[in-house]
Amino acid sequence: MRKYIELKRKGKFYEVKHEDAYILWYLLRYKIHNNKVGFPESSLFKVLDILKENQVGYRLSLDDDLGYSKSTTENKYEEILEKAKKEWIKEKKEKDLLEKIKKANQEDLEKIIDYMETVL
Repeated sequence: MRKYIELKRKGKFYEVKHEDAYILWYLLRYKIHNNKVGFPESSLFKVLDILKENQVGYRLSLDDDLGYSKSTTENKYEEILEKAKKEWIKEKKEKDLLEKIKKANQEDLEKIIDYMETVL
């Protein structure tokens, strides 16, 4: 398993896919869409600074002709990825629960509130 984020240039944007997307979502709260996170090239240095601060390695595609640039920082990729996945699951559960509460009828809503007051 690789231990760095793969940042690929797509025109005037960069994108990351799959597990790397969870890390950028976690660190920068960029939205994940179709299992990808994208950001404009104007944000590249901000993203790289955040990755360096969090000691997450990266591989940056600069251009087809130029090849790649790779970070050399101590790597906490797997540690940050694990935190990101846990946070993603937690937030998804919270959103799903909130949607169910919004759709509940008055009687069920009162039951939910009663139960939550006994637990919290």
